[in-house]
Formats: sequence, structure tokens, C-alpha cells
Amino acid sequence: MERNKLEAILKENGYPEFMYDSVINKINKFNTELTLLFEAWVETKQSSQITKGGYSFEKLVTDFGMNPIGAFLTLDWLIREPDIAIKELKKGIK
Repeated sequence: MERNKLEAILKENGYPEFMYDSVINKINKFNTELTLLFEAWVETKQSSQITKGGYSFEKLVTDFGMNPIGAFLTLDWLIREPDIAIKELKKGIK
């Protein structure tokens, strides 16, 4: 996905400009499955049907109050470091 499109999405979701590089780098490292789901969300803005480590996209948005991009970043963390991510999520988001 082109950088300018990602920047527009980040802006729509309230991310400050100084965070763009960091967040875009993380998005660009998503695995294939998550990339496809993220791209589908960008096009439709519909909830993604993915669950990792017992945490679904919908749960992260609804129960944890994350914005959709934060939910995708958290799902990526659950894929990359499941034990650490689950432990931290059980403590709650600060």
C-alpha cells in the first residue's frame, strides 16, 4: 500500500504526524494474512474476522477501546510475540 494512502488512514484515525514512520513500518511488516485483512478493512471499514491468542479484532476495538489500526498492530504483536502480548493484554491496556 502506498505511503500517502497509509498516512491518510493514520490521520483519519487520529495518529499524530510524528508517529507515521513508526506505524507505517510496523504495518509494512504484517504477515500476508494480516496484510490482506488490513487492506480489506481499508477498503470496506468493516470489522475483520481475525482472532489471535483469544483476542479478536472486534474485542480489541470494543472491549479495549482501541482504534482499528491499534487493533491490527496488537494482532500483529499477538502473531509475533504471543506469550508476551497475551501476558500484557491480560494486565490491561494503559
